[in-house]
Amino acid sequence: MFRRTSADRQTDMFASYESHLGRSKREKLSDPKTWHNLFHRHIVSQIDEARFAGLFDKTQGRPNAPVRILLGMIFLKEGYQWSDEELFEQCGYNLLVMRALGLVNLDEQVPAPSTYYLFKQQVFAYDVAQGVDLVGQIYDELTEGQAHHFGVRADYIRMDSKLFGSNIANCCRLQLIVGCLSAFWKALEPGQRMRTAVSDRRVLDALLEKKPHQVVYGLKEPQKATKLQELGMVLERLVRLYSDSGADGYEQVARVFHEHYTVVSKQIVLKPPKDVAATSLQSPHDPDAAYCCKPGQKVKGYKASITETCNPDGLNLITDVQVAPATQGDPGFVVPAIEKTEVAPFMWTSFIFRRGGCHNAKITTAVSRGIQSPDGGTGSFWSKSRGTFT
Repeated sequence: MFRRTSADRQTDMFASYESHLGRSKREKLSDPKTWHNLFHRHIVSQIDEARFAGLFDKTQGRPNAPVRILLGMIFLKEGYQWSDEELFEQCGYNLLVMRALGLVNLDEQVPAPSTYYLFKQQVFAYDVAQGVDLVGQIYDELTEGQAHHFGVRADYIRMDSKLFGSNIANCCRLQLIVGCLSAFWKALEPGQRMRTAVSDRRVLDALLEKKPHQVVYGLKEPQKATKLQELGMVLERLVRLYSDSGADGYEQVARVFHEHYTVVSKQIVLKPPKDVAATSLQSPHDPDAAYCCKPGQKVKGYKASITETCNPDGLNLITDVQVAPATQGDPGFVVPAIEKTEVAPFMWTSFIFRRGGCHNAKITTAVSRGIQSPDGGTGSFWSKSRGTFT
């Protein structure tokens, strides 16, 4: 059951840890300029918990743990790169972290690990089901509030991107196919498995006896080619037989078949590696990851684009964060970043791109924003007042 919590918690005369500290420690703990007080004042206490009401039952169940504390824990964990164990240790025993979260008494408990994990699962499930990024909305609200409070100027903004790998094991083509087949076959109920022929059931049962890399490890190159052809035919039959089943893992099985095989004169033919797209499935455990190869770097994962104000004086803030599969080109990030940063209170005049990364964005931006783009060149600086790249 959803329940809002107060941003400022009541101090207990006997349980307050501040009352047990000496004068110098109390002064440091209460200093409004220290990071823990700034974090609580401008982040934790400003979170609109009502946005998360849809995650909880309106009338039944125990009241939820404070959403502002749960989000504060998530922000601190990512900011300090703590492990989960370090997070709960810091939140439970570090007075500065407790202060940052708004916990002012020694007997106050942070949410239990099970509550923390459940909350993250609920937020993710809501995003998938409703298409609403609740944490992203909170981030935007906090950024706007801080921009107003601190008078952040956005005369200049800049954008850069970075590739980062997914937390998946590198696997060869055969290992990927074996992994998808094993996951699909394992998820089927015994009755569902009876749709397939006895010979295919034997092949699939044998795959479950080993891990995918173990299946591949003992095969020589000619045997691998034979195995790929055999599994391609099994895949084709599974795709036909289970198209109406709604079985878990079916989409991945169908996807890996169409990405790695083609049908020529009713024969299943393995595609040459060069014909497999970079957007193809990289792992059964992360269907959104993509492959990107650039000079000095090969990544199976994602690309993150960050836009921030970059004025020489005063506070600067990150105004936009976008994450996409690694195949996403930098120009695709530009227009959403500009539109996001044009929202008040940001009124930018110059946009700085990472040099060499967004030269094609001139065309994209010109078409979308009605901007006249100059001919030629690979400029990375666009002036709103001049309407030109340099």
